[in-house]
Amino acid sequence: MTVDWSFFLPGLIALLFPADWLLSSKVTLRGMESFRTLENSPRHRPWWWVPALWLDPVRSWLGVTLLLKSIDFGPGAWSQVPVAAYVVVLVVLAVALAIQTYTKRDPEKLLAPVGYAAGMLVALLPWEVSLLGIVTGVVALIAFRAFHAFFTVALLAIGLLGLILESRVHWLLPAMGAMVVPALVTFFTARTLELPTRADS
Repeated sequence: MTVDWSFFLPGLIALLFPADWLLSSKVTLRGMESFRTLENSPRHRPWWWVPALWLDPVRSWLGVTLLLKSIDFGPGAWSQVPVAAYVVVLVVLAVALAIQTYTKRDPEKLLAPVGYAAGMLVALLPWEVSLLGIVTGVVALIAFRAFHAFFTVALLAIGLLGLILESRVHWLLPAMGAMVVPALVTFFTARTLELPTRADS
């Protein structure tokens, strides 16, 4: 396996840096139901006033892009993908996404890595597949008022459209796997996914 470390190491740092470390002390965690209690006032600053949430999709997209650029995957045919390189990418993506859910702010809560996962989809999949996955995921999140709905519906959407459009299977599978990781983390830790918002909201 040939690795270009000048791309691999920056990509690894971008992916593995915990989102919790980017959050200020003025942040609190909210579940979808608690967003109903936010007052409609200019002085209240909900999730879109948390800079880390805007940085997450850019950071994950950049990290995945650098990671894939650092390893020679050959001409692109499924049968010719180097197994060692592929396993490294799968492990890094799974660990990176799991790390993003960690928070020391509350022992019963996890961060919902919605933006981070969206950045991964954009980096791994054709734009039309990733866009559909993100849009349908957001619609499901709003409709069901649960963060796990984003990952579940996005998983189904990218899987279905990816197969219809014959996307490269070796990138479709890790993208679908990334949508499963938050559900597995919540299952094994028995914690809830919540979104950071400004504490004064």
